[in-house]
Amino acid sequence: MDRLVPAAIVILVLALILIAMYLGWRSRKQRQRDIAVPEAAPAGLGAALHESDALHAATTIADTPLERVTVGPLAFRARATVSVHEEGVLLELRGEDPVFVPASDIVSVERATWTIGKGVETGGLICLRWRLSATEVDTYLRAAADSGLLEAIASVLEREN
Repeated sequence: MDRLVPAAIVILVLALILIAMYLGWRSRKQRQRDIAVPEAAPAGLGAALHESDALHAATTIADTPLERVTVGPLAFRARATVSVHEEGVLLELRGEDPVFVPASDIVSVERATWTIGKGVETGGLICLRWRLSATEVDTYLRAAADSGLLEAIASVLEREN
């Protein structure tokens, strides 16, 4: 009986924390309801110019690195295969539908050091800024420094501009 009251208090506090987390996520999804679900890959996608394994660390609203995007497969961290094509960038997130970023929607690509939930050595992340419907978002990818992924995306961006 001596341990029953403290155990009940701990369980109650944990339940309140889980409820608050659920309500917060639901509220964020409601605020982002105008952001479209990402495009599927086009049927006639050409051969990959470059392919690399990476970690999709996060996708956030541009210039708001703590505002995680909650739409579709971009909502969570996942292992990914990133392939760069003349038509754009294809993110194949493990366990999710592929996300296609058309070359015309790519705004910039650069190195980054941190994003929500992930901090690495200087320049250890690739920040791909692109337009998802009318909203600019930043997708943070963790790939090997010598993978050539940044350079491949930059070459597609240069061709598009």
